[in-house]
Amino acid sequence: MDQHTTPRPETDCVDESCRYGKRNLYYRRKAMTAGDMALEQRYLIERRRLLSRGIVGWGIACGFELSLQPGLKPDDPPQLVCGQGLALDRAGRELLRVDGGAVRECDLLILDNGLREASETAREKPTETEFRCLLTIRYAERPIDKVRVNGDCGCGESEWNHVCETVVFGLEPICGEDPCPPGEPRCRECHCHLGESHHAPDHHAAQHRDRSACLCEWQTGHTIQTEYAALAHCGDLMVALGDAVALACVTIRFDRCGCPVLRCIDDACEPRRWIKTNDALYDLIRGCDLTCIEHLSWGGWHRRAEPVPWTEFRDKFPRPPRHEYESDEERPRHLRSHFTIEFSGPVLCDTLTPDCIVFTIFSPDELAGMLHARRVRIPELELHARHDDDPEGTTRAVTLMFDSRWVDDQVWDSTTVFRHPHTRVEIEIRCDFILDCRGEALDGEAIGRHPAPSGNGSPGGTNLTTFRVEPRSHHAR
Repeated sequence: MDQHTTPRPETDCVDESCRYGKRNLYYRRKAMTAGDMALEQRYLIERRRLLSRGIVGWGIACGFELSLQPGLKPDDPPQLVCGQGLALDRAGRELLRVDGGAVRECDLLILDNGLREASETAREKPTETEFRCLLTIRYAERPIDKVRVNGDCGCGESEWNHVCETVVFGLEPICGEDPCPPGEPRCRECHCHLGESHHAPDHHAAQHRDRSACLCEWQTGHTIQTEYAALAHCGDLMVALGDAVALACVTIRFDRCGCPVLRCIDDACEPRRWIKTNDALYDLIRGCDLTCIEHLSWGGWHRRAEPVPWTEFRDKFPRPPRHEYESDEERPRHLRSHFTIEFSGPVLCDTLTPDCIVFTIFSPDELAGMLHARRVRIPELELHARHDDDPEGTTRAVTLMFDSRWVDDQVWDSTTVFRHPHTRVEIEIRCDFILDCRGEALDGEAIGRHPAPSGNGSPGGTNLTTFRVEPRSHHAR
């Protein structure tokens, strides 16, 4: 009989040590040694951290709210307060702060030689020199509960019975011109457009928006790092010195004791790298982070079945004053209307320009069944005052300004284009032109019969409102 043998498949276990996948097998009467228990614990911890950094990533999951509180005494410097939070470092270690509270500046870990020299110099000669630094947090372990282990000879030695997982805060200097380096990585570039042999572009599949080539390149290029620097001794702590997680950009100086004193928190968002939790991803998909059009003063007219009464439409345009001025040249060229747009968040003022708004009037044409389009010039936009808590150079509302001569001739004079029946008005807001304080385009699409609140969950788009206007009668002056 022929003997058929299955060849041994190639594996990563090239030796008996099996460094990265070794775990215990259990059988009856197996004697578990301290080494076996340590192996089991190490396997579970390392495998958990491997899955965390490979699937979830690393960064801040939630919390770590920072603030500066007044000192206990009037002359005391402000005190740094950090709330509770959860983060993962590059090695997948959990950085957990359960109880928020004050952080002692003298306990901040400083590894940079330049900052250490500045600290020593301040002890000898106090100075007001300020330093831009990155406030970080690191994983640390502290052994606790010392016990005495009896030896075979009757003598004994002390061992730590447990370890407490904790965190330590630190300071690192900010180098370069960037006042606060961003923590979020830039979007990765996909080279599938270059037509490499392993993922040449398929022009026939373009209509299906197939992104498998980019995903393949990104995911296969993402390597698994299995070795990280061991924890280093820092006093009575073991600290992950090479795996810091950034919290904020701060400005510090050193006092006469050489301890860092925080002058201000420059930015507690930009340097943070975030872990995108399921809740956060769901909110991002829905566009919860986007700024939208919250209210339109004419929103109730959008796509209504009946024409807008003439007097109601006319009252949106204040009558140009005549008797207050001796000549037409002295009259204001631009008049403030009652067409106002309100935003859900602060919008950059320099992106709100007249070309963002298109005001078009459609009236019957000489040709049967046709409409003649007339675009009304909007010379400027009146920006409302900034809210107290909003950044400089932003606003949350804008009002349309019109040419006073056009308002006089077409709205308040009898020779108006609105004398025709079937006159239609379209107001288009080009939301791709308008950026919020974070630099994102306004999410402004009008949905169905409701132009505001606007948005379909993606930045940009056009908010188009349309309505008919009742013909103006000759006695409606």
